[in-house]
Amino acid sequence: MHSNYVTQSTLKGLFIAIGEQNIDLIRMYKRQNPEKFTNLINTNLEIGHSNYAIIEAVLHNDAKILHLLLSSGAICVKTTNKHFNALHYAISLGRIECTKVLLQHAIKQGNLRELCATQTNQDNGSKTPLFWGITEGGEGTVKCIELMLSALLYSENCTVKEIYEISRTDNNSGWLAS
Repeated sequence: MHSNYVTQSTLKGLFIAIGEQNIDLIRMYKRQNPEKFTNLINTNLEIGHSNYAIIEAVLHNDAKILHLLLSSGAICVKTTNKHFNALHYAISLGRIECTKVLLQHAIKQGNLRELCATQTNQDNGSKTPLFWGITEGGEGTVKCIELMLSALLYSENCTVKEIYEISRTDNNSGWLAS
């Protein structure tokens, strides 16, 4: 119990540093204990709406911090309790630089399709980042969608039909699942 409290307290401090865009403080967290830092950035914050450090970086539109977290071992396909990943937020909020960082990292890690095919867990059907971006999108969303589609077309050699029908373990389409 004490260990979980300490982790959650430290994670709250990290989220505050991300919110304040204090990259030096985040680097200090990393320098103190790189292995513990990697575990920390992949730990679910048990309060709030963003859950993971990389999602918090996207919400604050900080591509530099996002890159630092990903290069430090953050898992880009981690999802919130409602199955939103960082790409859902990046695309729907029109975070162009964050979208680029996420896609580049996923290409390097070999999990681009997984990142792009993650579906939310919502009452009205689950949605991929593409669908959520189209239905919930803001300024910059179109460019983010273009970046994602380009990454899939060129890095994964997908056809447009394959993008629409990205393979899922639950056999639902990559567009919208009921």
